Amino acid sequence: MEIHTHIGTHIEGPYHCLEDGKKLDQLPVETFIGEAAVVDLTRTTKMDREIRRTDLQKSGNHIKRGDIVLLFSGYDKLFTTEQMQSEEYMSNSPYLSDDAIEWLINRKIKNMGIDFWSIEKYPIDPRIGEPKHIRLFKNEIPFIHSLVNLSEIKSKRIFFVALPLLISGLDSSPVRAIAIEF
Repeated sequence: MEIHTHIGTHIEGPYHCLEDGKKLDQLPVETFIGEAAVVDLTRTTKMDREIRRTDLQKSGNHIKRGDIVLLFSGYDKLFTTEQMQSEEYMSNSPYLSDDAIEWLINRKIKNMGIDFWSIEKYPIDPRIGEPKHIRLFKNEIPFIHSLVNLSEIKSKRIFFVALPLLISGLDSSPVRAIAIEF
């Protein structure tokens, strides 16, 4: 089987950006399973693509220490699966501000998922790389790109599973994301 590990709904771990970062198989399985807070950002990302700390504070007060956080912007509904690697998809995608990343890290989350292209603003400047990724990864917080169907979840708190392939040495892996409403 041949597969690109950064395609479709996939999780990235510390080794993706940090030479000495943990590979996905070195993270505890509990990192990928557990209670999750679904944060509805649909009202905050329509006009302005940047998701700020104030947006998260307003919509994410139900986030608890040790949660998996799922950021729901509704962006996945604007494109077909085939379009999700297009220039238009990437260049119009929401992204997180520096203060939003810091706020999530300070909440002591264990994992994060997004329904948009990346936490970084497109295009990524090769001179600076992916600084928001690095900040998460230095705190051993992996994150899931390109979740779909978060709009189907009606609860703010769910049980969530997104297991990477159990292959030694991966920095990223496709996942099957499953949300279970209480």
